[in-house]
Amino acid sequence: MSEGMELPEAHHEHEDHPLVLPVSITMSIMAVLVAGATLLNRALRQRQGRHQ
Repeated sequence: MSEGMELPEAHHEHEDHPLVLPVSITMSIMAVLVAGATLLNRALRQRQGRHQ
């Protein structure tokens, strides 16, 4: 019987992925902007419905 091969352990450190922090911040900002736009759109549609 042959023994299985050991896989090298992957170390997830910030040094290995320098773009993790900027991408995370950008995605967070975009999520907040989309949520704000959605709320504004809903408010505008409700206001339009009242005035018609």
